[in-house]
Amino acid sequence: MKSQIYCGDMMNSFLDSNVIIAYIFSLDSLHDASKTLIFDSDNNYYSFNVKEEVNRVFARKNFEFKTFFSKLMLDMMKLNDVNILGRESLHRSIDNYEAIGNLSNENLHESFEKIWNQFDFGENQEVFLVKLKFNDFINNFESLHRSNRKYLFNKMIFVSSHDKKDRFLLEKIEEENLEEFLHEEDKNILFDANEFCKNNLELKLKFVTADQDFLKAIDILKNYLCFDECINLLEFSPNN
Repeated sequence: MKSQIYCGDMMNSFLDSNVIIAYIFSLDSLHDASKTLIFDSDNNYYSFNVKEEVNRVFARKNFEFKTFFSKLMLDMMKLNDVNILGRESLHRSIDNYEAIGNLSNENLHESFEKIWNQFDFGENQEVFLVKLKFNDFINNFESLHRSNRKYLFNKMIFVSSHDKKDRFLLEKIEEENLEEFLHEEDKNILFDANEFCKNNLELKLKFVTADQDFLKAIDILKNYLCFDECINLLEFSPNN
């Protein structure tokens, strides 16, 4: 694991947990945006609190995706292997699925589209080949994303958690009624990043998140925070 701290004209980013999750999961809607941001940054920092939340969310998302795959595979298993299966036919099946945890029906459609494009099938394919490819994808899904997680944590730079919560910031959070935007994990991550930034002003640290509520809170607190800039990961989306 890296331990040096770099400065100068480099781009130094402190990553919120959702940015890391988006990188880890290839089916995440912000995967490409996260890859762009991470590889544009010379140095990416994270704290223990970030890693703890990443591991919690990793387990949840892994379960949600596997539940989705099981439903889709069950629908495919009803089909004759020699029939031709179209992309749109599977989208119609997904239309009937309810949200799975934090994965909305729209997320399920987006994820399936990524999978189908990854298979490079075109619009239609024999059912047998779709089942075969999809089964291989499911079997490799968790190990692939565990590998992504391990790679990224080895590539990033670990920083210590905050020694104590800044009393002034705590008062401002209460004064501005920001509890609705900041859950306890967010606060811990915010205090980690802000304390690290104060101790390393030469880094001109940028804080990166995809959490829109977190961004609202940071925008209100920006005059009291150390960050050189707060980056909304959505701005790096290829769709924007």
